Amino acid sequence: LFEPVFKNGLYPAWSAIEAIEFDRYLQSELGISPGLLMENSAQSLSRLVKHLLPGPIQRLLYLVGPGNNGGDALVCLRQLHSLQKNSLYVWAPLGLPGHQSGPSGKAIRTLEHLAIPIHSTPPPADADFDLIVDALFGVGLSRPLSGIAADAVHFCQRLSTPSLAVDCPSGLNATNGEILGACLRAQYTLSFVGPKAGFYLKDGPEACGQVHVAQIGVSAEFAQDWLKMRRASP
Repeated sequence: LFEPVFKNGLYPAWSAIEAIEFDRYLQSELGISPGLLMENSAQSLSRLVKHLLPGPIQRLLYLVGPGNNGGDALVCLRQLHSLQKNSLYVWAPLGLPGHQSGPSGKAIRTLEHLAIPIHSTPPPADADFDLIVDALFGVGLSRPLSGIAADAVHFCQRLSTPSLAVDCPSGLNATNGEILGACLRAQYTLSFVGPKAGFYLKDGPEACGQVHVAQIGVSAEFAQDWLKMRRASP
């Protein structure tokens, strides 16, 4: 469900607005529910985590934001719970995703049932992790990181732990590749539907590391045909 992608490789690069519009299209025109899209995204994320860390998964830091990326990470937590045991730290410095009746809210309640704590404060500075799952911000970010968000990114950067970015490294402009104040540079990026244009511009290549792509509800061919038609429309 995921494969490596390179600059002149398998997929065209999407702008942030194209990716957001395609997500809306999947829901409004194809009738794919937000919950199913999040479940599919989280499943691909879970598989990539297991691929990067074969064997027992023990020490993971989840940096969770208030948007859909945070929801993807929370669902991934549930999917990997039997593997992770209690050796993980879930940090939501900006609070949890809203919409308690939606898929993110359901994921939060599931974690509560599984007794997985979600922290508003960072782990100890000397904590040792195998991987950071960066789900703080995604492709919709357009303002420079500051305050608590920038502090969280700097904290994770100081850990010198490999980072897996969910859809886009937090702090990277997904369209033009600029760093927005601060950026959690990733060793791996799992980009849904297709790579984003900013991955290959300016600071993007250094920020994204090895890029993987996963489909979340339709085939890669369908997504690319939609993108061609959108770009051809006046």
